[in-house]
Amino acid sequence: MFARSYGSSAQPVWTPPQSRVLTTAPYTWSSVQATAGARHPQQVPVADVDTPLKPEGSRPVRLPLTQKLLVCAGLIALLLLASLPVSDCMLLLNDFNFMFWIGEGLPVTVILSLLAAVFVYFITTSTVQDVDMWKRHNIATLVSTFSIFLGAILVLTSLYLYYRAEYTVSSLMYNCQGSAVTKDVRRNYLGLLALRMTPECSQKGSIEECEGYSNVLAQIAAPEDVAYLKALEGDYHCSGFCTAQANASLIETSLSASSERFPHIFLAKGSSDLQLQRLAHNHRDISLPPALFSKAAYKTSCDGSAARSLQFLAIGISQVWWWMSIVLISLSAFVGVGEWLSASKLI
Repeated sequence: MFARSYGSSAQPVWTPPQSRVLTTAPYTWSSVQATAGARHPQQVPVADVDTPLKPEGSRPVRLPLTQKLLVCAGLIALLLLASLPVSDCMLLLNDFNFMFWIGEGLPVTVILSLLAAVFVYFITTSTVQDVDMWKRHNIATLVSTFSIFLGAILVLTSLYLYYRAEYTVSSLMYNCQGSAVTKDVRRNYLGLLALRMTPECSQKGSIEECEGYSNVLAQIAAPEDVAYLKALEGDYHCSGFCTAQANASLIETSLSASSERFPHIFLAKGSSDLQLQRLAHNHRDISLPPALFSKAAYKTSCDGSAARSLQFLAIGISQVWWWMSIVLISLSAFVGVGEWLSASKLI
């Protein structure tokens, strides 16, 4: 071998080549490591040298779908679905007009029903310890069952709320003087109005300052009607309840003028009553009685304001609940069909 330093005087030493033995045995990782260890004894041996360099196969990654995760996800979903109807029920409970005509029975029933559905889900999922419960078929059945349960609650309550509010709105707008729904309130209002129209009481700022106010209250069977009429005037800035009628001469004048200007509108003689009602409704502010609890001159009738409030609030909420129930029932059907199709492919 030659010397490692350049310019050295040492002569190269020739060494005979070592004999090599050819074997037919294949090289292995263990033999390679043993040979390397023999040539370099100071090298640290590698642990577990018989382990292959690459794994033969890998297991697919699975999501950690545990019982706790499923219960929490279901509770969050149910609470989000129930939050909108519960908030609507709180709006209805805080509206004095709705509480007076329809009452608190429906909103309280909806809140209790939704809370019961959440409680039943929690009991059903937390008490089951069987591992087979959390398979795809059982999870789909659970989602479908509670979706259709919430949908059934909303569809029944929306129908009841819609027809109850629609009947009250129709009574207030089209049959306020003769309806069984409004007759008691109208009778109590007329008693208060008679006191308000007296010369001594008309100069007062409110009917509560009049001398005969306590006697009128003693004759009223339902004191909550007086509180309701006071709330109507204060919140809706209206006056009168089922008593505002337009001046007959003004109606006849308007009717004759309209018939001369638009003769094609009045097709028959029997439509005159309907035209009188429409014109009376349009000119209600002409003959509105004075306000009971203030000196303000309002231009809106309280029966019309109450009807519009019920129409926008109660009927609007019933329509929202109806469409929510349709979506939940459709979701239940979609989950059932999807689970059936996936199960049929596995057969």
